[in-house]
Amino acid sequence: MNTPLEYPALVNARVDLPPHSCDAHQHVIDEAFPMASSRSYTPGPALLDSLRSLHWRFEIERAVLVQPSFYGVDNSCLLHALRQLGNSGRSVVVIDETTSDYDLDKMHETGVRAVRINPKGHADNPAVVGHLLEIASERVASRGWHVQPLLPLRTRLVLDHFGSASKEGVDQMGST
Repeated sequence: MNTPLEYPALVNARVDLPPHSCDAHQHVIDEAFPMASSRSYTPGPALLDSLRSLHWRFEIERAVLVQPSFYGVDNSCLLHALRQLGNSGRSVVVIDETTSDYDLDKMHETGVRAVRINPKGHADNPAVVGHLLEIASERVASRGWHVQPLLPLRTRLVLDHFGSASKEGVDQMGST
């Protein structure tokens, strides 16, 4: 994450955002937290202080932090940043079958309100992705969380990067 001073055009930018504006999808990347060994790339840092600086400049009051794929299911970096944001932050985590109900409850107390499914390795198999979504939906429905992205689930739905998951795009046949 770059600060406004690193973007000369932003230094003098004037944007009138509505009160309580929310940055709805941000990643915090801090080298103090190890990335998954199975990641396909290694991004540069995007520190919370830089995000706060940008939000201060544009008077953005709230943020939704999203767990990036290169951290896998280790949400430590995201949860650390979310605790620093306090009530102005919410987040979307990545979980798997090893994530306990206790951990989900602690995440909820911290401000987590959604779970993200990363279909890496399964994007061409709608049945596998559907199964992952159903399991995640079952796990978080009682907490009022939503799941990303689309199936007949028991939770609210948010479309994210899945808009490009199919080679056929919106013309794909789908599955039953």
